[in-house]
Amino acid sequence: MRGAVCAQGLLGIALASRLTFRGVRIYSVTLAFLTSLGAGYLGAVLGNPPVQQPLTGLATFFPVAFQQTGIDVLFVVPALAIGHALLLVTWPPVHVPLAPIVIMIGSSLLIGASICLLLIGYSGRLSERVRWWQDACERERAALRAKSEFLSTMSHELRSPLHVIVGYADILADGVPADAQAPLARIRHSAVDLLQLVENTMNAARIEAGKLQVHLETFEPATVLREVEENVRALPEAKRGVPVRWRVPATLPVVHLDRLKVKEIVQNLVSNALKFTREGEVTVEAASDADGLRISVRDTGPGIAATAQARIFDMFERVEGASATHRPPGVGLGLYIVRSLVGLLGGTIGVESVLGRGTCFTVRLPAQATAVAA
Repeated sequence: MRGAVCAQGLLGIALASRLTFRGVRIYSVTLAFLTSLGAGYLGAVLGNPPVQQPLTGLATFFPVAFQQTGIDVLFVVPALAIGHALLLVTWPPVHVPLAPIVIMIGSSLLIGASICLLLIGYSGRLSERVRWWQDACERERAALRAKSEFLSTMSHELRSPLHVIVGYADILADGVPADAQAPLARIRHSAVDLLQLVENTMNAARIEAGKLQVHLETFEPATVLREVEENVRALPEAKRGVPVRWRVPATLPVVHLDRLKVKEIVQNLVSNALKFTREGEVTVEAASDADGLRISVRDTGPGIAATAQARIFDMFERVEGASATHRPPGVGLGLYIVRSLVGLLGGTIGVESVLGRGTCFTVRLPAQATAVAA
């Protein structure tokens, strides 16, 4: 009998990862009968000295305490009680009185059943909590998907009319009187601001949805940065008189990166610097190092407190300038997009800032990136 119990125990260990829940239930019920009636009673009471009598109680308690469901307990406990009663009547104990055996087996069944029902109750409550959290997570994922789809759709719908406004403003600029030039310029600047916000919203939605792709090509960084310089001159924030100094050697070695994303990274950083700089200048420097390409954008703005530097790259995070009356436009997506694009290209971005003296963002990109999805 003990050999049968050991064999079944080893079989359960070997098949534990393959058994279904129903298989585990059958296994636990079978083991309870073999252990309690077989190894427990016959081995410890009838054939061994009295010092081994507690084995009967343990062999009954543990199999009952770890049954899988309440139905199993309702079946196993009465069946074991009847089985032990038949054994005690058929083969009375040899070494010990009958009463202690009956009390021990009865208490083992009752305590084991009580603990089993407690475990099943807590397991059920835990399962309910797990299901609630799973449902909550699924609802949250569905809400995030709906948000991303909404942002993407609305951004597409807004971009087309904004392009039309900017285009007609450029056409009208050549034919309107001088006194209408300033209002027309404000119309154009406001449309460009809103268009930039829409573009950033679309990019943030793509990043959140993991739909941003890398399209690699070989190009000269100096050529791309000259294109960014031309684009920056058309930005509304570049019209406020803060000069942008470009220190870009024409001899920078070629890189194998995503051309459009490199442009977007630099343009977002320069635009951000111009928004926060009211006096002084913005400087863009590019150089090659052992890791690839290094681009720095330095401004003479109000600076960023050390406590805020860790969160400026978070979505919708804005750090206001020192002046309470100067609130730059935007919703806090630019640096979040920059960090995401830099990470997508396998690079890093760092910030150094001193309050009252300015801020410097440094981007390091590899000379050759690997095309991956966001």
